[in-house]
Amino acid sequence: MDERVAAADRSLEIGDLSPLRGLVSREVMHDLEKKFERAMALKDFDVNDIDAARKYIEAYVIFFKTAEGHEDTHSHGHHH
Repeated sequence: MDERVAAADRSLEIGDLSPLRGLVSREVMHDLEKKFERAMALKDFDVNDIDAARKYIEAYVIFFKTAEGHEDTHSHGHHH
């Protein structure tokens, strides 16, 4: 597993970005902050709310892709 992926997972687990510090550039970290906040805000969704689950998964994937180094994840077409 990529070290950045493990750190991103840990960040969501503990609720802060400290595991990613030093693993990504300052520019990426700045971009990750907003994506992390969105994922955290959607994390505790009602498991019976499919729309909320989809929104969390989308935010989760965008956060992880950015952590991995795929910087412009939102400009590509979304596939559902």
